[in-house]
Amino acid sequence: MTSYKLDGMTCGHCVLTVQKIFANEGISAKADLSSQSVELEVPLDEEKWNRFRDLLSEEGYSLQK
Repeated sequence: MTSYKLDGMTCGHCVLTVQKIFANEGISAKADLSSQSVELEVPLDEEKWNRFRDLLSEEGYSLQK
């Protein structure tokens, strides 16, 4: 599992939204509101990291390495 910092989640709905964004791309994710992070089953390569950074940004979240 690989963990990334993810700012901007404020509620349970945010957690579900983040997990759905990853699931729609075939990646299992567990977002954690208290730690403001997301844990993925596999690390993201540079291309995927940029894609998810952009997708999450559109929803108001900030993915950080």
